Amino acid sequence: MGANFKREIIFGLISTAIFTVLIVAHVLQYVERSNAPLTPVKTSSISSTTSGTVTTLSNNIVAKHNNPSDCWIIIENKVYDVTNFLARHPGGGGLVTPYCGQDATQPFLTQGGRGSHSQEALRLLGLIYVGDLNGTTIQQPDKNAIQNTSIRGGEDNDD
Repeated sequence: MGANFKREIIFGLISTAIFTVLIVAHVLQYVERSNAPLTPVKTSSISSTTSGTVTTLSNNIVAKHNNPSDCWIIIENKVYDVTNFLARHPGGGGLVTPYCGQDATQPFLTQGGRGSHSQEALRLLGLIYVGDLNGTTIQQPDKNAIQNTSIRGGEDNDD
C-alpha cells in the first residue's frame, strides 16, 4: 500500500467518524426535545394573588380555581389558567371542566385514553401558563391571548 492510499483511508475514517458523531448528536437532540416535559413557550409579567406579596402556587391555591368561570389545571407540575380557553377547546370545554382546580396531567397526556395532544395544543399552553406548582411566583397570563390567537385544527379533540 502506498502512502497516499493510507492517507485516503485515514481521511475517510476520520470523516466518517465526524459525520457519525454529528448524526448521533442531532438524533439525541431530537429525542431530548420530544421527551422533554411540557414547557411554556411564553410567560407574562409577574403578579401576585395577595395584596402585593408573592404567593407560593400550591395545590390549595389551584384548588380554589375549580369551576368553569375560574378554571386552573395542573399539567406536569405547571399551572395553566384554562378559563378563557374552555369555550374554544376543540373537543368542547366539558372535557376539561372536570379537572378545574386539579391535576390534569394524565388526561392531558393521553387525551382521556385517545392518544396525545397536538403540537398546537402544546403551543397554546404557553399562552395560558400561570406558573410552576410550588413555585414562589405566579405568572398572570394575558387574558386576551387565547382569545386573540387562532386555534388550528380541532381534528385531535384536545383535552
